Amino acid sequence: MQIYTFLPSAQQTRYTYRLNSDEREFKIGMIKSFATQERTLQPFTQPEVERFRVAPEYDFTRPPHEGKLWYENFNWGTDGATWRKMASQTLSEILHP
Repeated sequence: MQIYTFLPSAQQTRYTYRLNSDEREFKIGMIKSFATQERTLQPFTQPEVERFRVAPEYDFTRPPHEGKLWYENFNWGTDGATWRKMASQTLSEILHP
């Protein structure tokens, strides 16, 4: 898992903001306030930066990258192929009611 980064894209401008010590402590406090998610959020507890970008136009009917998707490592009730099928059906309903 990679954190505090985006998938590569030549078409987007990315901005990086380095957190000062007060901002870092504030963010750590916010993360720690989610006690039920402590294990899940643990990789995010050493924030140094915030990264921003304009969200690209996604084609949710296609995978975001080659290979296994991160959430496919867990038994969360779906896989990438099923999720993309549901996204395709939903987009069809939204665009062609």
